[in-house]
Amino acid sequence: LGIGACDLRADVQAVGDIPGRASEIAAALAADPETLKSVVLTARAFPVRGKDGSESSLKVELGDHSVFPVAYSEGRAPGAPDEIALSVLSAQDLGMRVGDRLAAAVDGEWRDLRVAGLYSDVTNGGKTAKAAFSGGEAPVLWAVVQASLRDPSRSREKAEAYASAFPYAKVSSLQEYVSQTFGPTIRAIRSASRISLGVALVLAALITLLFVRMLVARDRVSIAALRALGFRNSDLIRQYLARSALVAGIGVLAGSLMANTLGESLVGVLISLFGAASFEFAADPLSAYILIPLAVALAALAATAAGAAGAGRIDVAQTIRE
Repeated sequence: LGIGACDLRADVQAVGDIPGRASEIAAALAADPETLKSVVLTARAFPVRGKDGSESSLKVELGDHSVFPVAYSEGRAPGAPDEIALSVLSAQDLGMRVGDRLAAAVDGEWRDLRVAGLYSDVTNGGKTAKAAFSGGEAPVLWAVVQASLRDPSRSREKAEAYASAFPYAKVSSLQEYVSQTFGPTIRAIRSASRISLGVALVLAALITLLFVRMLVARDRVSIAALRALGFRNSDLIRQYLARSALVAGIGVLAGSLMANTLGESLVGVLISLFGAASFEFAADPLSAYILIPLAVALAALAATAAGAAGAGRIDVAQTIRE
C-alpha cells in the first residue's frame, strides 16, 4: 500500500530544514549497532505532462527504493535516473502504463522518464510516484527515514527512544504506522462486516418466515387432511424443516463459494478507487466456511419452524368443508 517493509520509520515534515533533520536521524541510525540497514527518502513536487499533454504537479519520493521496496502490481522499482514508478491513481490520471514515457520538469528542464512500475498507494491521497534521480532545487515536502533492526521485536522500544531524541519527527514501528494510518479504516470495515452479518441473518430469517407462511397458506387443505388422518403439528413442522434444510444447504454452499471467490473481485473494484490496485482476503476458514454459513442455515431453519407452526392453527373441519 505504498509502504516499504521496514521495522522503523521516521516521518519529517512541516518543519524547517527537512533534509538536514532527516540526515540527523539517518546518522543516528547508522551509528546505532542495532540498525541493520536504513535509507532516506525525500518527497518533492515536479511538473509533469500527461499523455493528453495537460500539465499537473506530481509528488515524487526520491531515493534508493531497492532498500525497502514496495509491492508492485506491475513492473518493478525505479533504478536508473531516467525511470519512475507511479501509483495506480497517478498512472490513471496521467494516462500512463508501464513502459510509457512521462515528461517531468526537473530543475527547469523537461526530461523523459520511463515508467518502470505501478504500485498501490493509499497514503497522501493515493497520487504519488517514486524515482531515483536527484531532486535538484525543488523544495522538499517531507522526508522519510526507514530502517530495519537486527532484532525486529524491539521496534516499538526503539521507536519510543528515537521519538524522544528527535521530537520534530514522527517515529513509529511499522505496525504502529499501519495502525495509525489505516486503523480507522480497518475498524470501519470490521464494523461494517459485523453489521452486514447481522443484516444477512435477519433478512434470511425474515424471507424464510414469509415464504414458509405462504406455503402453509397454500397447503392448508393438504395440512387439514393430514391432521385429520392423525398427523401431529410436529410431524408437519418436520416436513417443512426437511424441505427448508435442502434449499438452505444449497443456498449457503453457493453463497459461501461466491463470497470467497467473486466477492474478492467485486470488493477489489471498490478498493481500487482508493488507490489499492490489488489485495487479497485474509479469510478465517473457521468463520468463512463453518460458523457464518452455519449461523445463516440455523436462522433459516428457525424461521421455518416458526412459520410452519401456523399449520397447527388451521381449523381442520372448516378447511375440509371449504
